[in-house]
Amino acid sequence: MLHYKLDNANPNIVSQVSAMADLTKSNYYNRSWEFCSGGNGTSAIITDYNIPVGHKIYRIMNNTSGNKDYAQYSQPYFSLIENETYTMSCYCRGAATIQLRIWDKTTGQSLFTWTKQIQNTDEWIRYDTQFVATSQMIGNNYIGFIFGVTGKTTSANVDFCGFKVERGNKATTWQLSLLEDSSQAIAIDSSGQNNNG
Repeated sequence: MLHYKLDNANPNIVSQVSAMADLTKSNYYNRSWEFCSGGNGTSAIITDYNIPVGHKIYRIMNNTSGNKDYAQYSQPYFSLIENETYTMSCYCRGAATIQLRIWDKTTGQSLFTWTKQIQNTDEWIRYDTQFVATSQMIGNNYIGFIFGVTGKTTSANVDFCGFKVERGNKATTWQLSLLEDSSQAIAIDSSGQNNNG
């Protein structure tokens, strides 16, 4: 069953999260997801119906140097409001230093970065962080939401699922974007676990 609006849940700004099918880099305006950054690890999309939400895992393996990321560039669909608070969240499982970022592709600058060391290889945990939309994030077609890892001295191995960006200062139940392609997506109602430390 598809849920486009769940009780006590804010709309998801990013879309195509459940399917994670489009990895094209040719058009940054069409809500495409893409592998990005130059980390030395490998990335893969895995189908799995036994995960907290959706049915696709974004997997990063053996990354020891540089960032390894997954990003969506689609500012015309994001419609951020200046000075409003937003929450980025995702489910993770693994051992890595994860990063949630907002990136300006035009200037090559990070407009927001949140980093956390995780060590939970046996269970999915939902992590979230908040940011305030600045003027640099408004009306810029090359702003991207990025979920990934940063390479350290130890190898990063982590699974992601359930990416969400929403208005407000807390992570609410994951759901599809209002723009989601219902022919490709499955939503599972799950509030998850917060562990932001």
